Amino acid sequence: DTSSLVTAEERKLNHKVARELYDMTEQLAYMVYEIDETIKLAEKVQKEKPDSKKVTQAAIDALNDLKKDLVVTTGDNYVGRAENELRENILDLYAKVANRYDAPTQAELDNLAVLKAEMQEAWNGMHAIHEKQIKSLNQYLDKNQMEKLKLMSFEDFKKS
Repeated sequence: DTSSLVTAEERKLNHKVARELYDMTEQLAYMVYEIDETIKLAEKVQKEKPDSKKVTQAAIDALNDLKKDLVVTTGDNYVGRAENELRENILDLYAKVANRYDAPTQAELDNLAVLKAEMQEAWNGMHAIHEKQIKSLNQYLDKNQMEKLKLMSFEDFKKS
């Protein structure tokens, strides 16, 4: 539309950035799902097998430490509100970008770059926990012939 104040390139950039933020939200939700399910399993194992506490508590603590940087886990949103974490920051930027048709501002693009770096840091943290604490937990489960964690695939998670 030649009479539009917004060019096709600006609309495309807006859509691209909004889509990236949406995808980041889905990925983050899946990571939190994986964290929560792993914590549940570790707590169950710890309750059933008290001798597992060293292995299970290490996994629980590492996962909870990571989770507190990803989503708000404190405050009740009534009396007290916690500081924004990664999820809230992604959602704030998504709300700004998705509610317009024009291109994101340079500040919003810079903010996106920061959020992408934080998301990568979260994935790196999760990978490190997999390599150490979850690996130890899985070895304990194998040794004691206990069932390992079964997670939905990312695709199935998105459908649920």
